[in-house]
Amino acid sequence: MLICSQLGNRKALDSKDVYVYPRNSKICQIVGEHLLSVISSFDLNDFLTLWKASVPNGLRPKLRRHLTCAGRAYCEITPLPTNGTSVKLEGNDIRSRFRCISLLRSEDLPDESVEARLNALFERCSVWPEPEIGSFLTELLPPQPPRKNSSSKLLVPEKGSQVDTFSDVSYADSDSDFSYEDYCTESTETVSALEDVPIPTPPAVCSLLNKFCRINNSSVGRLLTQRHSK
Repeated sequence: MLICSQLGNRKALDSKDVYVYPRNSKICQIVGEHLLSVISSFDLNDFLTLWKASVPNGLRPKLRRHLTCAGRAYCEITPLPTNGTSVKLEGNDIRSRFRCISLLRSEDLPDESVEARLNALFERCSVWPEPEIGSFLTELLPPQPPRKNSSSKLLVPEKGSQVDTFSDVSYADSDSDFSYEDYCTESTETVSALEDVPIPTPPAVCSLLNKFCRINNSSVGRLLTQRHSK
């Protein structure tokens, strides 16, 4: 039933035909959250294998895009060594230090202030990649007005229906996160890091992180630790 609720209509601009398509991100996200809700802490490799086997054929779950950089879960990593002065992060592949994954929905975190939410996040993990921790702060910002451009989606009410429904009028292949092809169906191979690029952190969130966190630049991006008051 949950998966059926994530089916929508898509209508190509050069055709009158309307096609039913699965919302890849939503389906993979729902399945992933359900699996994580069963076990409080999941070995990452075991979870990725089970997650991939649990989604419908043709959908490819993406760890960062659908969960860890979407404010739905977090991965615990091995702590970085410190010598009291600085932390050397170059050459440390953040992905290779993942150990386990746990469910963490942004709506379950404190929302009275940015500081309270960051404190709750750092209590769970001492080091965060910027796209991951930033995804838990986005909802605390005021909503941004929609940008008008040529690729904007136009919602058109369907005729002849007692319930108001809408068709997503856009090119059928315009969703970069949607694909029917799965080259790894018969294997345990997961989506590569090049395919699993998270949505960029909004500038407003980056400003908050710069203000409240300690930033460490590394070869894999910005890593954030808690900024303790003197």
